[in-house]
Amino acid sequence: MVRLRPKFEAVQKYARDHSLQYDPACAREILTSAVYRRGCGLESVFDEPFWECGGLCQVFRGHVPSGEACPDLDTDLSAFVESCAEADEFCDILDTFTCKPFDDLPTMQIGQTCMDEDANDLGECAEGLACSFDSYECVPEVGEGEACGDDPAVCEGALICDGGVCVASRPSGAACDSPYQCETVACMNGVCRDEPVICLVDEPSDLVFGFNLWTY
Repeated sequence: MVRLRPKFEAVQKYARDHSLQYDPACAREILTSAVYRRGCGLESVFDEPFWECGGLCQVFRGHVPSGEACPDLDTDLSAFVESCAEADEFCDILDTFTCKPFDDLPTMQIGQTCMDEDANDLGECAEGLACSFDSYECVPEVGEGEACGDDPAVCEGALICDGGVCVASRPSGAACDSPYQCETVACMNGVCRDEPVICLVDEPSDLVFGFNLWTY
């Protein structure tokens, strides 16, 4: 972790320079969750249990009022810093670069546009539907053994689109060509592994954003 120290210090320096408020409870949640759920002596679980343990809170929060401009932070900073003052607001770095509240997305039905061309969500597809990366519309979910083309979003549940067909993810020890084929999203040397993720931390933000580790 010595090589990551300058990056952690950069986050701390930004917080000091911009008079951000430190949330020790959030910091404790993130570190405890990362070590407990993804520690070197434990099986890695990558996504869901970690997000349920406080991974979405912000260690530092700023003072930018609703509707006013917020800074475009780099990945490591954005993982731990939210410049907006209100706890229910975020900096819209994909569009307006202003502080805005989290919106409740409308429920979309089959054929309705659920995503724009920049991959911004416009709505949530109703049960049994998925938002297609090809058409940007809500389409029926595809079951196991059925064709999905090149669209990974349409497979139902935990199924993945592999070779144009929706199939179950491969277990630890199975042969693989891509991390996305594995239950653990860890394909190393052609084999699916249940890798202790904390050992693979390459950036400070990896403690928060598990998807940063998928290709390592």
